Amino acid sequence: MQVKCPHCRYKYNEVLKPGMTELVSICPRCGQSYSVEVTDEDILKEQTPPPAPALNIQQPATDNQQPPAVPVVTPAIPEVTPVPAAAQMTPARPSVPSVSSANSVLSKQSGERTLPRYNYSPAPSSNRLKVMVLFVVAAVFVAGAIFLLSTLFGRDETQPVETIASSTSTIGMSSSEMGNFAYSFEGNIKGKKKDLPIKMKITKTGTIVEGSYYYVNQTPTVTLELKGKVADDGIITMREYVDGEENSGSFEGSIDANGKFNGTFRYLKNKYKFELKRVKSKQE
Repeated sequence: MQVKCPHCRYKYNEVLKPGMTELVSICPRCGQSYSVEVTDEDILKEQTPPPAPALNIQQPATDNQQPPAVPVVTPAIPEVTPVPAAAQMTPARPSVPSVSSANSVLSKQSGERTLPRYNYSPAPSSNRLKVMVLFVVAAVFVAGAIFLLSTLFGRDETQPVETIASSTSTIGMSSSEMGNFAYSFEGNIKGKKKDLPIKMKITKTGTIVEGSYYYVNQTPTVTLELKGKVADDGIITMREYVDGEENSGSFEGSIDANGKFNGTFRYLKNKYKFELKRVKSKQE
């Protein structure tokens, strides 16, 4: 039975039972309770089933009538699950037996015994080690040969034993202040552990300087010729000669007002400091 709430006007259905004269209902929307009078007609309507639907019975078609349309039934297409693109593009790779398994199968079929195969090729690391050892041996051999040649042919009796790292510069006279002269000097070529005493004579004529020197402690005494020039600032540069041929030594320095001749002596690739002082010769 359909009832309507008198409070909120909400319509809903209630079940009726035989012999019921009054229905007490609670509204499912607002929750208010109220009573409804029930008659026998209401109970009868509640218990009477609804009428069956009318059947549409079609008459057989005559010659003048069109046959009824037969509905077309479309078969249902089963749903196809999409396959990933990677699975479609990558074909299945057949399993390939390894060489060892193939050899074992062939040996079983032929009845012969096959021996395992080993790789006897040397590892790349051993080849690199051999090359490095040969390179080190060759480098040591070349270094020893260079040292031996420099020891045999790179020094002579006039070469100082020790080298020095720096040389001192003195304030000397200019070329015009010196004028022309013929001086004698005595002093040392300075070494780290010992000095080499020398005696020198030089003559200046214009810008040309000539002379000679020798090592005091050298026996027999070998006199080395000196030839060079003097610059405007008073720097004297002279190279040494032996029997007219140029040797490896050279002097570069200046003479100050006190008669001291100081500078740098070069022999091969070495540098040494020299300090000489003017002495009076017997001719002066």
